[in-house]
Amino acid sequence: MSSFSTVLTRLGLDEHSPLLASGIAQDLVDGKRTIAIHDYALPDWCKDVDIAVVVKNDDDAGLIVGVVRFGEDIDYASDDASFTRDAALHGTTENLGRGWVVRAARRCEHCNTKLKPKYRDFFEAVADTEGPSFVILHPIYGKIASVAIDHIIKRLPSLPVPSGSKQGYLGASVPAVLAACPLNVVKASAVCAEGVFKAADGVATAPISRADLMKGFLVHSDEDGKPIAKGGPLRLAFP
Repeated sequence: MSSFSTVLTRLGLDEHSPLLASGIAQDLVDGKRTIAIHDYALPDWCKDVDIAVVVKNDDDAGLIVGVVRFGEDIDYASDDASFTRDAALHGTTENLGRGWVVRAARRCEHCNTKLKPKYRDFFEAVADTEGPSFVILHPIYGKIASVAIDHIIKRLPSLPVPSGSKQGYLGASVPAVLAACPLNVVKASAVCAEGVFKAADGVATAPISRADLMKGFLVHSDEDGKPIAKGGPLRLAFP
């Protein structure tokens, strides 16, 4: 599994987007229910924003099944007549007091994610800390994103390096790796002047101009698709 920023970015969401754990998650995404009944008001920070909907697997993990956007929050607490009238929309007989109206919903690739409690049924995604990651650092703000190496190898397009000492080797292009990052990182990469690659052992490249940087590859396999024997799991290569 990739880092959480990659998971949410792949769904078109910011890495800090809220996640909602719901027993009717799939129905909301499929449009079978367009009002979600709750016993508390929809928080202001959840109105008219994309929210990943999660089916919880246990207390700290779940499966993202889609994305919803809530608009109106109906007060059913003292209006049983309206609650009964909207029965076909919410599909329940128990009036808990509030009805969150789904303004938009879409399915997505199912993604497992770890969860950190935020507020009642809402959670934050937690980075998967298992396995090494390709970390992107800002000279002022420090770490701004990470992409699991497993994600780079297995999920991003593997392209042959067209020329140079690693010609024919397979890897993910630098633009593809950046595109797997949160939107703020993508925007920052569009205006950066240069970048430096630094290995886990501390060895670093000289500053590389953005124009040259975007021609690079993070190589992970040889010409036959086998993991590179030395210097892995990723090697930097330029045509």
